[in-house]
Amino acid sequence: MAAKQKKPALETEEPNYSGPSAAVMQMMGVEPHEWDVLLVGDGSGTTWNNPCGWASVLIDRNLGLRKTMIGAMNAGTSYLAELIPYVQALSWYIEGPGKARLLDLRMVNPTAKLKVHVITDNQTLATQGQGRMSRRKGFCYWRLIEAFEEEGYAVYWHWLGRSTIALNCLCDYLAGECRRGLTAIGPVEVPKPTTAYDYNSDEQKPETPVNGDAPAPGVAP
Repeated sequence: MAAKQKKPALETEEPNYSGPSAAVMQMMGVEPHEWDVLLVGDGSGTTWNNPCGWASVLIDRNLGLRKTMIGAMNAGTSYLAELIPYVQALSWYIEGPGKARLLDLRMVNPTAKLKVHVITDNQTLATQGQGRMSRRKGFCYWRLIEAFEEEGYAVYWHWLGRSTIALNCLCDYLAGECRRGLTAIGPVEVPKPTTAYDYNSDEQKPETPVNGDAPAPGVAP
């Protein structure tokens, strides 16, 4: 009877992974054993009441995985578009590959953390992330980042000028396409001739509609 194959021991050492992403991290002064995830993102927006878009690429060093994520909303600031790609990507990661990886590591070391390195071309974000500037601006989104950190993800922030690396160029392009795409679609409206003020409200409509909720042409307010 053939001997039963021994189950491989749990991998606790970081894999010997090299490649373009490793070269990017070396450029940032980060050694191979000092990172688990590389996250590059960018946002595109104009003013608070116009569409904005964003994109990110998440690289899991252990799996050799690359995940591209995009998004857009019909109204949002440029600052929001710069920060939210990292919230979106980490929200996805902690429910999938990150969750499994962290569970494996904590079977050996209960206090282990996954090291996530963020690269942004926004100096304000990088400075806030590094703790050298108040996080009052965007505080609600920074609290989400801090919640990820409390769950076992150590997040490190780096600044690189725009278009310094190809991944940033890609995210810049995708973010702009998301914003322009949503702008081209135009507003998604409630069924005419109604407006949002007609639903579940007995209040009198304001004389000057706000947030684009103007009555349809020819319809009395």
